[in-house]
Amino acid sequence: MKNIGIQILFLIVFSTFLYSQTTELTVGTGIVCPEEEVLVPIDVTDFNDIGAFTIFIGYDTAVLTFIEHLNENSETQGIYSNAMVTPATQIGISWSSINSANISSGKLIDLKFFSIILKIVH
Repeated sequence: MKNIGIQILFLIVFSTFLYSQTTELTVGTGIVCPEEEVLVPIDVTDFNDIGAFTIFIGYDTAVLTFIEHLNENSETQGIYSNAMVTPATQIGISWSSINSANISSGKLIDLKFFSIILKIVH
Protein backbone atom coordinates (compact mmCIF):
# COMPACT_ATOMS: atom_id res chain seq x y z
CA MET A 1 0.00 0.00 0.00
CA LYS A 2 2.89 2.39 0.68
CA ASN A 3 4.23 1.93 -2.82
CA ILE A 4 0.98 3.08 -4.47
CA GLY A 5 0.86 6.24 -2.32
CA ILE A 6 4.42 7.15 -3.30
CA GLN A 7 3.68 6.61 -7.00
CA ILE A 8 0.54 8.80 -6.85
CA LEU A 9 2.49 11.55 -5.08
CA PHE A 10 5.23 11.31 -7.73
CA LEU A 11 2.65 11.67 -10.53
CA ILE A 12 1.08 14.73 -8.91
CA VAL A 13 4.46 16.44 -8.43
CA PHE A 14 5.69 15.45 -11.90
CA SER A 15 2.52 16.68 -13.64
CA THR A 16 2.86 20.05 -11.85
CA PHE A 17 6.35 20.52 -13.28
CA LEU A 18 5.31 19.25 -16.69
CA TYR A 19 2.60 21.91 -17.12
CA SER A 20 4.42 24.87 -15.58
CA GLN A 21 4.35 28.18 -17.42
CA THR A 22 6.71 31.09 -17.80
CA THR A 23 5.03 34.27 -16.60
CA GLU A 24 6.66 37.55 -17.63
CA LEU A 25 6.27 40.89 -15.85
CA THR A 26 7.51 44.12 -17.45
CA VAL A 27 7.91 47.52 -15.77
CA GLY A 28 7.49 50.34 -18.29
CA THR A 29 9.91 53.21 -18.74
CA GLY A 30 9.50 56.81 -19.80
CA ILE A 31 10.75 60.36 -19.64
CA VAL A 32 9.07 62.89 -17.40
CA CYS A 33 9.70 66.55 -16.58
CA PRO A 34 10.26 67.70 -12.99
CA GLU A 35 7.11 68.37 -10.94
CA GLU A 36 4.87 66.21 -13.13
CA GLU A 37 2.89 63.08 -12.44
CA VAL A 38 3.78 59.99 -14.42
CA LEU A 39 2.09 56.61 -14.84
CA VAL A 40 4.41 53.62 -15.12
CA PRO A 41 2.66 50.55 -16.58
CA ILE A 42 3.19 47.08 -15.18
CA ASP A 43 2.44 44.60 -17.97
CA VAL A 44 2.21 40.80 -17.81
CA THR A 45 2.39 37.95 -20.31
CA ASP A 46 1.24 34.35 -19.75
CA PHE A 47 -0.28 35.34 -16.41
CA ASN A 48 -2.65 32.38 -16.38
CA ASP A 49 -4.26 30.49 -13.50
CA ILE A 50 -2.70 32.82 -10.89
CA GLY A 51 -4.32 32.74 -7.44
CA ALA A 52 -1.95 35.09 -5.60
CA PHE A 53 1.18 37.16 -6.15
CA THR A 54 3.52 39.54 -4.35
CA ILE A 55 5.84 41.86 -6.26
CA PHE A 56 8.49 44.27 -4.98
CA ILE A 57 9.66 47.12 -7.25
CA GLY A 58 12.48 49.43 -6.18
CA TYR A 59 12.69 53.11 -7.11
CA ASP A 60 14.85 56.18 -6.40
CA THR A 61 13.26 58.60 -3.91
CA ALA A 62 15.59 61.36 -5.06
CA VAL A 63 13.75 61.29 -8.40
CA LEU A 64 10.25 59.94 -7.71
CA THR A 65 7.60 59.92 -5.01
CA PHE A 66 5.10 57.05 -5.13
CA ILE A 67 1.47 58.20 -4.99
CA GLU A 68 -0.77 55.17 -5.70
CA HIS A 69 -1.61 52.44 -8.17
CA LEU A 70 -4.38 52.86 -10.76
CA ASN A 71 -6.11 51.07 -13.62
CA GLU A 72 -6.21 47.55 -12.18
CA ASN A 73 -6.89 44.76 -14.64
CA SER A 74 -10.44 43.42 -14.22
CA GLU A 75 -8.98 39.96 -13.51
CA THR A 76 -7.06 41.23 -10.46
CA GLN A 77 -9.40 43.74 -8.77
CA GLY A 78 -8.45 44.43 -5.15
CA ILE A 79 -4.68 44.78 -5.52
CA TYR A 80 -2.89 46.24 -2.50
CA SER A 81 0.15 48.51 -2.88
CA ASN A 82 2.35 50.15 -0.29
CA ALA A 83 5.56 52.19 -0.38
CA MET A 84 8.24 50.84 1.96
CA VAL A 85 11.65 52.10 3.03
CA THR A 86 12.95 48.98 4.80
CA PRO A 87 15.00 46.99 3.86
CA ALA A 88 15.20 49.16 0.72
CA THR A 89 12.98 51.79 -0.91
CA GLN A 90 10.39 49.80 -2.82
CA ILE A 91 6.73 49.35 -3.58
CA GLY A 92 5.07 46.16 -2.38
CA ILE A 93 2.22 44.98 -4.57
CA SER A 94 0.07 42.00 -3.59
CA TRP A 95 -3.15 40.26 -4.55
CA SER A 96 -4.92 37.01 -3.76
CA SER A 97 -8.28 35.49 -4.62
CA ILE A 98 -10.16 32.21 -4.55
CA ASN A 99 -10.78 32.80 -8.28
CA SER A 100 -7.64 32.59 -10.40
CA ALA A 101 -6.63 35.41 -12.76
CA ASN A 102 -6.01 34.82 -16.47
CA ILE A 103 -4.27 37.54 -18.47
CA SER A 104 -2.62 36.19 -21.62
CA SER A 105 -1.03 39.56 -22.33
CA GLY A 106 -1.82 43.04 -21.05
CA LYS A 107 -1.67 45.58 -18.27
CA LEU A 108 -1.72 44.49 -14.64
CA ILE A 109 -1.72 48.02 -13.13
CA ASP A 110 -0.23 51.50 -13.51
CA LEU A 111 1.99 52.94 -10.78
CA LYS A 112 1.49 56.68 -10.29
CA PHE A 113 4.54 58.73 -9.30
CA PHE A 114 5.35 62.42 -8.86
CA SER A 115 8.69 63.50 -10.28
CA ILE A 116 10.81 65.64 -7.97
CA ILE A 117 12.83 68.70 -8.94
CA LEU A 118 16.50 67.97 -8.68
CA LYS A 119 18.24 71.10 -7.40
CA ILE A 120 21.85 71.56 -8.36
CA VAL A 121 23.79 73.70 -5.89
CA HIS A 122 26.97 75.37 -7.15
